[in-house]
Amino acid sequence: MLEFSKKGFGVTKRKKTRKAARPKKRKRLLDQVIQLTGIPSQTIRRELQAIIHRHNISPEELTLDQLRTVAASYLREIMGGLLETTHLKRQDRTH
Repeated sequence: MLEFSKKGFGVTKRKKTRKAARPKKRKRLLDQVIQLTGIPSQTIRRELQAIIHRHNISPEELTLDQLRTVAASYLREIMGGLLETTHLKRQDRTH
């Protein structure tokens, strides 16, 4: 690179910049969540992937905000199923 100073033109060397070392391959966010739930992995993976697919989200590019949406949907489905089951059981008792 040429520089102009009071002494005239000169050549300066650029310092080499090191690229940041890539971290070891990180687990995808979805894999981490599945592992941490304590729910059998095949079951929870299948259910979360179905929700992710319905929301048109790429599992490989899942963000934390998207995960929150998926988790909320999952909880709504679980709670809805429990409420429906409980309601049906109560109806059976009265008949």
